[in-house]
Amino acid sequence: MKIEKRHIIQIAGWSLLVLCFIGMFIAGRMSRRAVVCESIDVAITDSLSNKFISKADITAILDSLYGRYIGVSIDSLDLNRIEDIIDSNSAVHKSQASVTRKGVLKIEITQRKPVVRFITKAGGYYADAQGSIIPIQKNFSSRVHTVDGALPIPSRMEDAAEMDDPKQLKWFNGIIDLVNFME
Repeated sequence: MKIEKRHIIQIAGWSLLVLCFIGMFIAGRMSRRAVVCESIDVAITDSLSNKFISKADITAILDSLYGRYIGVSIDSLDLNRIEDIIDSNSAVHKSQASVTRKGVLKIEITQRKPVVRFITKAGGYYADAQGSIIPIQKNFSSRVHTVDGALPIPSRMEDAAEMDDPKQLKWFNGIIDLVNFME
């Protein structure tokens, strides 16, 4: 008889503990729904060496491509979509979006690091070590190796995938390999 009573008390205790955890989880979710995005905090980790993108650029990109995020519940923010929108900018290597309990949308950004600048008749562009294209910026010029002259590549490009001719792509990749070797 004593053994059955002890088992019943143990089962009741464990059940009560599980119910407490479930209650705390639900209360936490409910309080999180009440938190509204109050502000945005953009941190560009390598902004001293590269200035291809600014905090104002990020907020402008989000305002135009994501829509409203200030005043919206932090639970309804699509952080993956925000990261995808920011990562689609050619100057951004990787972004990480998160929200705080105080309602701050935090975005950490790592910019692409150019290794070469191609100067063409139409202006030119930078390329990083992986061959990703970074457009020339009006307010910043990176100190990198420069390739100038009658280049066998398109004078305007947003992406290296735009090169239709395999010879152009081979030449472009050869220059990237050469610059990477010199680094």
